[in-house]
Amino acid sequence: MKFSLWADRVTNKKSIGTSPFKLVYGTEAIFPIQLALPVAKFLQEADFEPNDLTRRIHNLVELQQHREQLLEKMELHQMKMKETFDRKVKADIFKVGDLVLKWDATRQEK
Repeated sequence: MKFSLWADRVTNKKSIGTSPFKLVYGTEAIFPIQLALPVAKFLQEADFEPNDLTRRIHNLVELQQHREQLLEKMELHQMKMKETFDRKVKADIFKVGDLVLKWDATRQEK
């Protein structure tokens, strides 16, 4: 069960174009077999930006930009889904004297 949940969190979703893990943590999930390349990248970044605070600020800015791009992509996907749904909806035309079921969601009967 826990492995299927993990797989769901690290799998790219079509609606947002990335995995929920990356959206939350700002980086892809790295499995132990894949550590060689990220360690080399980290060492290269450490040489490029000697100050840890500066590196962290740059990482946070990149993460925020990535989240904003995903938000735009998600909104576009939602608009496409709405258009697809709206094509299937049939407009109901009511005339005077037609019986209509009125639902009052604010009133709860006991």
